[in-house]
Amino acid sequence: MVGESDTEVRKLAAQIANDGYLVFIPHYLDDDGKTTGMPSQEVMAQRTARVDSYRPVVAAAVEYAMK
Repeated sequence: MVGESDTEVRKLAAQIANDGYLVFIPHYLDDDGKTTGMPSQEVMAQRTARVDSYRPVVAAAVEYAMK
């Protein structure tokens, strides 16, 4: 999540949580601070190129949330 998308996703998550649902936002992207200030299109291009490496981390996050 970058910039405004981070803010908007968190607002949506808060709204859903206020309706009584549990909300998890797994941090599965390997953001090491290098993308700070980059245009979001560049950030997404970098992350899309590494999408296969995120799958096991997302699966682990889903498993954790289900417990």
